[in-house]
Amino acid sequence: ANETGTLLVIPNAAAVAITGPMCAPNIFRTSFSNWQPGYAMGVVAAERGHKKVITITWKYAAGDESVGGFKEGFEKGGGQVVKELTLPFPNVEFQALLTEIAAAKPDVTAEMRQHADAQGQLAASQAVEQGEQAKLTREECEKLRVLGYVEDCDSVN
Repeated sequence: ANETGTLLVIPNAAAVAITGPMCAPNIFRTSFSNWQPGYAMGVVAAERGHKKVITITWKYAAGDESVGGFKEGFEKGGGQVVKELTLPFPNVEFQALLTEIAAAKPDVTAEMRQHADAQGQLAASQAVEQGEQAKLTREECEKLRVLGYVEDCDSVN
């Protein structure tokens, strides 16, 4: 599309480069880039006072871009990413990495995943979602709900 001038509409989340370095007047994104939700999560984590984080994701473009966004937002707010853990996609054997996270005792863990299938979800995510959601402010929860990270904010003050 960039070379031919053909109109290209990107209706789904995708690589940052498409509307970043490869952007052209005929290319439009109607969804978000992989970077955007991660960045918002990083900003919220820093605003909540977390200082040290470990990230965990699959090692592929979407995971790398999501973690990159989180790192940028978190570090802008004064936080520090102390370790970035990855697992080859689509491997689901996260246990060794979860053990490493538990031993390191970070303030918070940022998990980035782009697939909602049960096989790819981490048990740690469910624990964080259930335990941390109650501590969110209504405004923080709504930011995360819009981005798809939290399904329901009704129980948040």
